[in-house]
Amino acid sequence: MLKSIGARYSPDRRAAFLHDLNIERFAPFLGTIRRSEVRFFWRSPNDDRYRPLDATWFVTLEVDEAAAQPVCYSLSFEPFEGRFQYLKRDSCS
Repeated sequence: MLKSIGARYSPDRRAAFLHDLNIERFAPFLGTIRRSEVRFFWRSPNDDRYRPLDATWFVTLEVDEAAAQPVCYSLSFEPFEGRFQYLKRDSCS
């Protein structure tokens, strides 16, 4: 469905998204990346069913910073051109 309306990074294009995303480019300003997870959601992880439908790539990065504990960042990208939407710092669970 998304591909038919022009999405460059539909769920079936995960490999292309990962290639173009180049996760390691975030290391210089976030910290050494220990682990990454990339998922496609049709709704936000909070899944508020009364919001309009969202199609989003969510990237979670666990990084080493100067702090003793690892820190996690959530990044969001839209699937049409892969444009960055937001960055959020979280504690790792």
